[in-house]
Amino acid sequence: MIVFEKMKLQNFLSIGNKPIEVDLNHEGITLICGHNGSGKSGIFLYPIYYGLYGKSFSKTKLGSLVNNINGNGMVVELWFSIGDNHYHIKRG
Repeated sequence: MIVFEKMKLQNFLSIGNKPIEVDLNHEGITLICGHNGSGKSGIFLYPIYYGLYGKSFSKTKLGSLVNNINGNGMVVELWFSIGDNHYHIKRG
């Protein structure tokens, strides 16, 4: 089973130039909730998919994932484990 531990985002979609770090396994479970259109997929699903596969989750072009105000410097980092193996992926 894959266990996502942490993710760090910078200039990804609505995330700005100041990196944000999200602990995804602090208590062993993470619940993501919010109203429709509030950004749940954009802040969690899209960067995880991009981090793992290097492509957009939807039909969105890769260039559209970059924050449109800053226009460059997009970085997505994922820390996760599968069994006893730990991984760190950094894409940008």
